[in-house]
Amino acid sequence: MIQAMPEQLQSWEFAENVFAACTNRIQGYSKSPYAELNLGYHVGDEAEWVRLNRLQVKTQLALPTEPHWLNQVHGSQVIEITKVGTGMIPEADGSYTTMVNEVLAIQVADCLPILISAVNGSEIMALHAGWRSLQAGIIQQGLSRLGSNDLRAWIGPGIRQCHFEVGLELYKVFDETYFCPGDDAQHLNLDLAGYAADLLRKGGVTDIIDTQICTVCCNDTYFSHRLEGFCCAALEGKLRVLIPSHAFWPSSS
Repeated sequence: MIQAMPEQLQSWEFAENVFAACTNRIQGYSKSPYAELNLGYHVGDEAEWVRLNRLQVKTQLALPTEPHWLNQVHGSQVIEITKVGTGMIPEADGSYTTMVNEVLAIQVADCLPILISAVNGSEIMALHAGWRSLQAGIIQQGLSRLGSNDLRAWIGPGIRQCHFEVGLELYKVFDETYFCPGDDAQHLNLDLAGYAADLLRKGGVTDIIDTQICTVCCNDTYFSHRLEGFCCAALEGKLRVLIPSHAFWPSSS
């Protein structure tokens, strides 16, 4: 099922000419264990089911063009999508555009999807924000590429502190204020969304909506790598997380 806007976004306005959508895992063609609305080709799902799922998304949302997919590698690369060659799927974890009717897409299954828009709708950005990407500076990289100083941001469904248990090694990477005790002395729970929101604020973005949806708590609705390891593919020791997907596009209307 396509959610044109999650309930948490209905009271938050993008510019009149900017539209966003968030998919979940319900009412697609894929069979277990990829049921149902899997949009990723490289997780072992049948290619035909994925093709039909993507077609369903495009049709139900009446997308003006095919979404610009990324080969996400948990880095900090943010690209201007219209400078990518036709048919190419670039290696990056974020994209942006100032062109109308260009659809940006981010695929996640625990990592945070972050959508950023100029208040006047002149430019938009979509980021795939796991802990590695956030530590690598993807938000700072992304904001540096936008010309507007009047921005709005949305943090979508992702793993939340209640379930994001990490090893003590990450305690040295993040400020202690983002942790709470885990189930044992060797683990802590990390507030990834809180960290992302603070990075946005430090970058000058004060209008931020956080859906506060946990993909682990809501695994019947959203895919979660933490619970379903098959939703990811290994790539040079990093994870490429697949779904749900978040589409974002400006329009001339």
